[in-house]
Amino acid sequence: MNIHKKIFYTVIVFLLFCNIGFLFYYAYLMPLHSDEAGFWFNWTNKSILNRIFNDNVSGGITPPWHGLTIYLAKVSIYIFGNTGIGLRSPVIFFGILSSWLLYIFTKQVIGKKEVGLLAAIFLFQNPFFSHYSHELRGYPSLFFFSLCSYFCLFKLSQSKNNTRYLVWLFLSFLGCYLSNLASPLFFFTFLATVFIFKALQVNSYSRRKFQYLKNLNFQKLLIFSFVSSIVFSYLFFYFDASYLRVLNGYYGGQTPNVKAIQDFFSTFMGYKYLDDPHSEIYRYPVYIWLVSLICFLIGVIRSVRKNDFFAIFYLILLVVTSLFYAFSGSHIHTRSGIFLLPFMIMFQASGIVILSNYIVSSFIRRETETNKHYWVLVGFTIIYFLFLHSTNASNIALVCISYISGKEIPSLQPL
Repeated sequence: MNIHKKIFYTVIVFLLFCNIGFLFYYAYLMPLHSDEAGFWFNWTNKSILNRIFNDNVSGGITPPWHGLTIYLAKVSIYIFGNTGIGLRSPVIFFGILSSWLLYIFTKQVIGKKEVGLLAAIFLFQNPFFSHYSHELRGYPSLFFFSLCSYFCLFKLSQSKNNTRYLVWLFLSFLGCYLSNLASPLFFFTFLATVFIFKALQVNSYSRRKFQYLKNLNFQKLLIFSFVSSIVFSYLFFYFDASYLRVLNGYYGGQTPNVKAIQDFFSTFMGYKYLDDPHSEIYRYPVYIWLVSLICFLIGVIRSVRKNDFFAIFYLILLVVTSLFYAFSGSHIHTRSGIFLLPFMIMFQASGIVILSNYIVSSFIRRETETNKHYWVLVGFTIIYFLFLHSTNASNIALVCISYISGKEIPSLQPL
């Protein structure tokens, strides 16, 4: 292996472990959010039957929207004790699993190992995902199971004997539902996007252009969609009807969250949390955010020009999700659309590699530029790492000091 590539792999793996270490450190250091404390008191600390036979929801107690991680905390608290790490280990676990699966998914879809590694580390270095990977909520597990769904779809597009992947897709949906009650949004937009792809194969021109899901039998897709709709409609509208009443109480009458559409490219790219600024602990400065956004756009545009399946799938999914946010008639938080984030990180990583190659070819003679782009990739990764954790640690320290002193939290500094 070339020395440049060896150094790149060594630095990336080292920084991956450093990022994981920081998740445990932040989980240990950060005081409990009021929602986390409520989840622990009302749900983690009680019988699991509270999730199934819950008479308190109609009384106004915040229900466990993030059920899977809340109840897995019963196990982690038993192992690690009543500490920040004990309570938050489930979200850290799903954060690590998500990074690993994103590496595998990106490597197979893009076809480059270095892009997969960059996607894995930039997921940890995404302020939004990093925040929710050390706070007891269901977003890392929803991210993980939505990514499992995309991986199943990738396998469905590759294999003719694909019934088993439909079973795995259903189990991924079930994992999403157990993770977070925002999952029906994902089910609707995911299946709508798949049906749009199948519809594009009707006429001869689009059939030649959109061959991606030709191995997915339309009859099987209809059966899968029908069964999934019945099962999850029963769970959401009947089994969890009390939660739905509370959701209507919380968000009923509010205007649609149109701001979330631009927030996808702000919050998910590591900049201002427009929808919920009070939940923002840290963010990148505007020039780092612009680099991230430019790299993401480069990755998407290059993939669309190559007629890549998941680039076009992402764009349709983004449009369908945006329309749902705009016309659903209710307020949906930006973070409920976390299922868009895997593609944004993947295309950002792809764009960084493309940009690095361009930088090297612009300043170094072609005969000497071989593998020099790995140094640029290392530089990108280290810069993001230092920006993220230097200010993140100081901001969390401010939160801790304010929590101990009982004073109002000072304004947190952007990165």
